[in-house]
Amino acid sequence: MLDGHPSEHGSSDIIFTVMADRRGIPQADRPAARAAFSSRGQACLRSSDLGKRYGWGCAVGVGPGRADVAPAA
Repeated sequence: MLDGHPSEHGSSDIIFTVMADRRGIPQADRPAARAAFSSRGQACLRSSDLGKRYGWGCAVGVGPGRADVAPAA
């Protein structure tokens, strides 16, 4: 999703896709799951498991509503 696509996805796109992939939500069910996911408050990308558990860093504000996410060096 991120490799080769810098600044293409917003942080909410990244958080939802990671959550949906981890839970095995089929592509056909993702629009409804995205609506339910978005109806609740969510932690920002910087406080997600990508940063805390896996050591990824992000630069928000790179483009209009977009995030750059990369493994911490």
